[in-house]
Amino acid sequence: MFWGIDINEYPFFHPNFKFVKGSICKTNFEDKFFDLIVSISTLEHIGLGWYGDNTKESDIMAIKEIKRILKKDGLFIMTVPFGIKRETKVFRVYDSNSLNELINGFEVVKADYFVNFNDKYWCISTKEDAEKQDINIRGRNGATVCLVLKNIK
Repeated sequence: MFWGIDINEYPFFHPNFKFVKGSICKTNFEDKFFDLIVSISTLEHIGLGWYGDNTKESDIMAIKEIKRILKKDGLFIMTVPFGIKRETKVFRVYDSNSLNELINGFEVVKADYFVNFNDKYWCISTKEDAEKQDINIRGRNGATVCLVLKNIK
């Protein structure tokens, strides 16, 4: 069975998918419920008020909740904007320090960095090049990191 959680309704149905309307910052799942959790382009938006949630450290709260509901040695796959640290009305960009704070308690299994070219293409990059990227002229992040993390506690 696959699960999804969002603060908005999910209008589609699949027999192998169970949707929960709610916040990833506080769920009703049992401790160590999941073997794998995936968060794609999500954490950077949590708590900034754009979606009706307004708690500045909600990204940290979400990670703590993910850690709680993920089994020991379970995997967490996530993407977030990466580069020069920024916070807009809509999303955060994490730098190395803020990303390390966010993923505290996880072991990095794999990290891939991507840089946006001309607001059209994402190309694999080095961490060093990605961390120099800023928000582009259209207000979008210039780099992204994809992490595979292992829950070590």
